[in-house]
Amino acid sequence: MGDLLQLHQDAGIQLRILGNLWEFWEAVTVSTLGFGGIGLRSALPRPERH
Repeated sequence: MGDLLQLHQDAGIQLRILGNLWEFWEAVTVSTLGFGGIGLRSALPRPERH
């Protein structure tokens, strides 16, 4: 496959590496972006809020 990060960059795909997906997901769901969350079933559980 070659350099996967370079392939993403060449294709204009934004790649993010996040320690906690849920903060990002909450921002997406209140935005005007179209979104789907099927991959969330593979995510770590949502942390408890304090």
